Amino acid sequence: MPRSPSIAGAVVTHDPENIVNVKQLCQFVSDTSCPILPIGNSSKTVVDTSQLDNIQLCSLKSLSGVTAYEPSEFLITARSGTPIAEVQATLAEHGQYLPFDPLWTEAKATVGGTVASGISGPCRMLYGSIRDFVMEVEFIDGLASAVRGGGKVVKNAAGFDFPKLLVGSLGRLGILTEVTFKVFPKPECWASCAVDFTCVGDCISHVQKLLGQPLPITGANICSDSGNRAARLLVRFAGPKNSMPQVLERAKRVLTRDGRCQHWKTMEQQDDTAAWRSELTWINKQEAPGLARIAIEPDHAAVLDRELQDAGITNVVFWCGGSVCWATVADEKPWMELRERASQHRWSALAGFQPAHRLSHFGANDWLEPANRIQRAIDPSHRFLPFQ
Repeated sequence: MPRSPSIAGAVVTHDPENIVNVKQLCQFVSDTSCPILPIGNSSKTVVDTSQLDNIQLCSLKSLSGVTAYEPSEFLITARSGTPIAEVQATLAEHGQYLPFDPLWTEAKATVGGTVASGISGPCRMLYGSIRDFVMEVEFIDGLASAVRGGGKVVKNAAGFDFPKLLVGSLGRLGILTEVTFKVFPKPECWASCAVDFTCVGDCISHVQKLLGQPLPITGANICSDSGNRAARLLVRFAGPKNSMPQVLERAKRVLTRDGRCQHWKTMEQQDDTAAWRSELTWINKQEAPGLARIAIEPDHAAVLDRELQDAGITNVVFWCGGSVCWATVADEKPWMELRERASQHRWSALAGFQPAHRLSHFGANDWLEPANRIQRAIDPSHRFLPFQ
């Protein structure tokens, strides 16, 4: 069976940051006897080395750089240690961008970490999540072999779909070395509206009405304010500048038609960008003892919000129309209550930062057993950490 790290006193060795090519990385995997955990800039999880038992941390910072980019083909290839911000800057020079809205760019999140985490940003509703934009990957498997999957063409169905498999794999299936993304032209204009309602349930019902309209919605976030018994809906649109006033006017008619809207505000360009950046501020800060990402059905958002309030968890935001919930936890008691409630309702949750500073899943875990079966096929020597 795969070896799992204990939480006892630990000895963790760090690989010198001098791996600059795939051949060196293959040799490193072949020579290492203890489980390997690949890391980039640790922008998504704090690795507390005192809590891991004999784990080899493999830094990929030196495996960096954009290796191929053809703007006319809308494809860009970069090594796994490349900061996402560098990829975005390269794309911006040609009026292109990554529509899955990658997170933690200011914390120097890397290409490999972004793909391995599988976490997309709030503005991914229009075009899809990160797994829809990963075209090709190269990675080192448990046999210390370099494997390439996918292809630099949109209609590619040959072989195993390794690009999709490695999205969200958390470094458990191999070490990503190179990724090719599909990219899109950057919209001419962004605009947002902020609408106040009495509760999360009202926000969800109005988001559903809005999604039934032919509007270019890129994001729909709900911020719960349990203290004032209110909730704010923030919706973002993208498209031609000339059509944006009509888009905002149509959205206003839909959201205010029944009179339940308490406040309406529109934002364009600079104010719009500032509003969406502020949505990420408390998630980007890695200071909270606990930060959980919970995947749910939008219809369950109101129930989850009440459950979190009952557990004493008040810093809550829902992304993508209510399908993703982020919650911070101040101390261990509400953290344990959150884990228990997630298990009862079979919500699927990923904890990025928690009292033990360990990345783990809780709640619905039917996927764990098949995931570890896949891992054993790719990594029969147990060179990587198991899913848990």
